[in-house]
Amino acid sequence: MKAMDKAVMLDRNKVHRACAERLILDLVDHPFLPTLYASFQTATHVCLITDFCPGGELFLVLERQPRKHFQEESARFYAAEVVLALEYLHCMGVVYRDLKPENILVTESGHVQLTYFEDVCMCEGSRKLGNCFRGSLFSGVAFQQRRNKLACELLKIITLMDW
Repeated sequence: MKAMDKAVMLDRNKVHRACAERLILDLVDHPFLPTLYASFQTATHVCLITDFCPGGELFLVLERQPRKHFQEESARFYAAEVVLALEYLHCMGVVYRDLKPENILVTESGHVQLTYFEDVCMCEGSRKLGNCFRGSLFSGVAFQQRRNKLACELLKIITLMDW
């Protein structure tokens, strides 16, 4: 369970990020991305119920390795799963912008799950979602002026180039 303090989100102007994370998790269905089972809020917190990953962060798995690096076979395995998750997000029109070992969790079976969807960019007109975000927090002048615009513009160009 991820519990986000409402007061902290308001003070740091992060409410839109929590909303974005909730929307993305609700849309995705992939083995290397967390499943959102439920979301609720209390008087002080917003909570997201997702998969439990007892393996912890990939960063901690890496720290426990001899000489603090993966053998080539393990690195290929983890990299392949991350690429598959990113490819799925790309096809959904999502730009994942915070890829680092701390944001990758390891499941009980040893597979990865990308986490931390607060800093993503969802592009309008994506192949899968059409214009479902028109009129939401992902559209409008304020959103277009944010740094997200560059990532979305790049995704639109890449999408046009895909064949």
